[in-house]
Amino acid sequence: MTYDLHVERIINAPSEAVFAARTSIATEREMTRRADPTADVRGEVLVGRARVAEWGPEDARCRVTQTFLEITEQKIVYAEVLEVPPSPVYTTTITETITPHGDGQTLFRFDVEGFPTEEERDLHREGYGIVLDRLVAYLG
Repeated sequence: MTYDLHVERIINAPSEAVFAARTSIATEREMTRRADPTADVRGEVLVGRARVAEWGPEDARCRVTQTFLEITEQKIVYAEVLEVPPSPVYTTTITETITPHGDGQTLFRFDVEGFPTEEERDLHREGYGIVLDRLVAYLG
């Protein structure tokens, strides 16, 4: 059995700007480093390619590898391998949905499938909220 997570937010920016921010390595790197100067983001946001984010101290470095399965202006789908010590390594499938909402706003949603435990799912709920906070601040 696996556990799923759904997090959404209305963002005061047009969907094109949200899509551009979510598919730019430079933007992701900038947003991540604002929160953690040890962070690094590299790779390519293309179907079949991967984006890798690493952060934390050298002796407990965390890594997330996202391999892109589908990319459209309304949906980004990727398999994500999480290596976050001391948790076990596991893979989730994430769908980011980007939907125009009202005048110049966007409904952004994370649908994450495949957490191995309820505890892992619940730990990551806050993390996806933080990602959305960073995106809102960046686009603000």
